[in-house]
Amino acid sequence: MSSLTRSLTRAIRELPVTAQDRRGAERMVRDWVGSRLAGETDPVGRRLTASEGRSPDLPGRVFLAAAHAHVTETDDLHRASVTHPGCVVISTAWEMASTLGKGGHALLEAVLAGYEVMLRVGEALGPGHYRLFHNTATAGVFGAAAAAAHLLELEEDPWVWALGNAGTQAAGLWQFNEEGAMTKPLHAGHAAAAGLRAALLARQGFTGPEAILEGKKGLFRALCSDPYPDRVLAPAPAWKLHETSLKPYPCCRHTHAAIDAALVLRDRLEEETAGVPLAERIAGIRVRTYPAALDVTDRPRPGNPQEARFSLQFAVAAALLDRRPGLATIRPPPQGAPPRHLPPPLPG
Repeated sequence: MSSLTRSLTRAIRELPVTAQDRRGAERMVRDWVGSRLAGETDPVGRRLTASEGRSPDLPGRVFLAAAHAHVTETDDLHRASVTHPGCVVISTAWEMASTLGKGGHALLEAVLAGYEVMLRVGEALGPGHYRLFHNTATAGVFGAAAAAAHLLELEEDPWVWALGNAGTQAAGLWQFNEEGAMTKPLHAGHAAAAGLRAALLARQGFTGPEAILEGKKGLFRALCSDPYPDRVLAPAPAWKLHETSLKPYPCCRHTHAAIDAALVLRDRLEEETAGVPLAERIAGIRVRTYPAALDVTDRPRPGNPQEARFSLQFAVAAALLDRRPGLATIRPPPQGAPPRHLPPPLPG
């Protein structure tokens, strides 16, 4: 029987691409451009830029593009795989297409292929994996390898080798979120650069493990307590890129439903208390949400922008105070500006 990566490679190479598919991919590219530019100007993004020097090579450029696009939490999201595919896949495809002199259609088709692989692998990892591992990092290496393999016009065997050698580099732990560290964009950068290198090596005949997903010492056995291997090849009505959503707020997607609810509440309170400052009318807010949101975003006292982006409490307070949380809400205030304080959390 064919391995999962070989079967997936064959399926993707046979999928037709329509004008509507290209438009969908172009929409994601436009969103990625904004996320990348925002990340480049962020203090964390500037540190990443400094680390690569003035003239990074292709892997270095791919690393920076992916890391920058993930800094501000404004990049796209695929719910079922719990991944941010754009920062990894589009960064790889954009820099690779530019280097190879490829046109727009080739870029968009590489984006479609990269999303397809990344999202299918991401869906197969299972909830146990997500509790410890960052899916954008671990599934991302496969998406980057697929985008690069498409642009390099690799044959079937090199495609499989690229995915195998990408998978053996899958990494990215959630511990950074316990400490408010700057690590998260590093995951996207590594995934993109690792997938790119795997595809470039495959072009040179550098072989990789075919059963990297389902093998007895493969990804599912090593990193997943409850994987869903069938989801790698599950039927779908169209390219999975079309299942991906764009973010309205620059913070973890798990906070967005609570933000929307807070904005509705704000409008009602303003109607009822016209002329009275809203902050003076609110004694406290209690939010009920689902377990995954609590696991990732239950942070009542964020101490820096990284923690603020993953704080449900901050997100709700910002929605009530600022009406629509934006990049300026998350970033530190200018030097000398008075600090903003959240109200004390309710007990329990």
